Amino acid sequence: MEGPNAPKQTKELLNVVVISPEEYERFRRAEEHDWTRVEQVQTRTADTDPNAVLAEVTAEVEAVRRDMYAHREAADTGGR
Repeated sequence: MEGPNAPKQTKELLNVVVISPEEYERFRRAEEHDWTRVEQVQTRTADTDPNAVLAEVTAEVEAVRRDMYAHREAADTGGR
């Protein structure tokens, strides 16, 4: 079996996940939606300097990580 949904082999171990047909369909739709979004971004940024795109994406990822860290810290300290 080949493709993105094929079983993955790492360090000589085969990893397989068993899910219901309904769960698989939800996963498949979500994956399709995600790739559609990626393709939309690629189309929108086709004429943009790749370094500028990388810098913008990096800044956004860092902002999300800071926010997640702040929320985690607040939860760990009971919001104090």
